[in-house]
Amino acid sequence: MTKEAISKEASSPSDGSATPPSVEAFDHGKHRSTYEKVYNFFGFTKAYNFPIYVIFAGAMVGYVLHALQFYNYDQILSINMFPGNWYYFHSGLYRVGILLHIIGCLPAGLLVVLQFTPSVRHWNIMLHRINGYIIMTLYLVGNIGASIALRHLDDGTGTDIQTAKAMLIIMTTTSMVLAYWNIKCLQIDQHRAWMIRAIFLFGSIITSAVIDNIAAVIISKIGTYYQVWSCDRIDFLYKQFGFNGILEEKYPQCLVPNGTLDGMVVVKAIHTVLAPESAGASGTVPFGMAMWVSIMLHVIGVELYLKLTPREAERLRQVSYERQLAAGFKNPGNAGLVVSRFGDADEWKPKAV
Repeated sequence: MTKEAISKEASSPSDGSATPPSVEAFDHGKHRSTYEKVYNFFGFTKAYNFPIYVIFAGAMVGYVLHALQFYNYDQILSINMFPGNWYYFHSGLYRVGILLHIIGCLPAGLLVVLQFTPSVRHWNIMLHRINGYIIMTLYLVGNIGASIALRHLDDGTGTDIQTAKAMLIIMTTTSMVLAYWNIKCLQIDQHRAWMIRAIFLFGSIITSAVIDNIAAVIISKIGTYYQVWSCDRIDFLYKQFGFNGILEEKYPQCLVPNGTLDGMVVVKAIHTVLAPESAGASGTVPFGMAMWVSIMLHVIGVELYLKLTPREAERLRQVSYERQLAAGFKNPGNAGLVVSRFGDADEWKPKAV
């Protein structure tokens, strides 16, 4: 098999199909349904995974397009954060961290959709590779920014939010590093698996926002959840929203010497426009829970998807073998993170080239 043929085979879709799409796959008569024409247009040759692509790519694009307004940092992002968070992010190192986070993650969220659109890979495999390097760089920049802002990211004053965010940063960064290492080893099947894991985990932010909004309504209705805030933070928030002279009325202990413990007071978590600190608390109290549930759902979901697409993994394992064989690898087909190298799986047998 020539290198050109191998390269063409490697660029075929990772959508669960066993063979790359041919001319016949895109035009096999006038009896194709409208739905079939649509998913063929995007490069898919199977109907079952196009809805998955639409749901998750659509959610990613919608979320990013909505969040692009946050590049207007001081005017728009400041009033769209949970009330009280601007206290931490209006200046200093935390401001730098959150700016790096949105500068890296938002454009990467748009570009990543191209990576999982088969027709783009069919059109230009070099574009797929260059775009992949750009996405990995942008996401790493975003993770660096999130690490800088971790102490108060999404009001991460509690260890539940901090550990969830830290775990997400570690998991996505590790997945991208392993995806990069595997593609350098020409282990395309493992590169696919680790990139899918990385991007799917990044998407857990969207799921966590949905869960948090639902939980915030429930917590507000219950009305017996509380959070500890500093007097300085509440005072800053009141001035931000023009609530002058309210601090001494609602939290007089903040103005009394030794009236609080380290300048902290208890805030009731209930959504109301009359108390922005309570509205902020109602969204941040359940956020740690929302993050952990979201991460769990996405970890289970991505592993389930990978288990349900074994033919695509096997096809790419064969392509990996052929490319490694052509490149002169000592043990072609087993250069990356394959199970047979580390576990008790049966030895993988390549098909005849």
